[in-house]
Amino acid sequence: MDKHKLVILESADNLGKSTISKQLSTMINASILQQPSASNTLGFLRGIVKGKTSISPFERQLLHTISHTVDLYETMLYSDTNIVMDRSYISALIYGELSGLDEFELSLIYDIHHRLYSKLQDKYDVTICIMTRSRPFASKDNSFYEKTLNWDDINNGYLKVFENQKSIKQSYFTKTETIKLIDRDKMLNDNEICEFILSSKGV
Repeated sequence: MDKHKLVILESADNLGKSTISKQLSTMINASILQQPSASNTLGFLRGIVKGKTSISPFERQLLHTISHTVDLYETMLYSDTNIVMDRSYISALIYGELSGLDEFELSLIYDIHHRLYSKLQDKYDVTICIMTRSRPFASKDNSFYEKTLNWDDINNGYLKVFENQKSIKQSYFTKTETIKLIDRDKMLNDNEICEFILSSKGV
């Protein structure tokens, strides 16, 4: 049986993930899953992790983890369509490290997600798309992260994810996943980006 497509879009804010997600979902007849989700059973968590300042960095990433787990069991394991994800737990690792999580805490966040997402191995062909750029297309938004962290550090964190996957073959979802780097300084056309994502080119 042919697998469904699971495409994960990752980047710092204001690089066009939402626009690409919509266009890509139309091209491959996919549903869009934005994480942290505002529409799953625990959708109220999105407002907390995006705006509340009084919780610790580790607590914040654990709340992300809870939300992601709900998406896995409510949507991903039972979906009969392709899925385009606007962010994933890869963001939790990057923002978590920049917020001060130590090696144990980051490893725990990774291990929880990696074990859970391994359930997708036989259901989805997974493509992770890392988008980077020298600067954002628009000014920063009002989320907790964008007000407290440096945009360039976030952008470099995503580039590091791509480089690490190339060098040590670290997987995030399944053993057969593909990871692609999209340099938005060079690749500005949305159609071109979508075609590249769907092509066989990758690491």
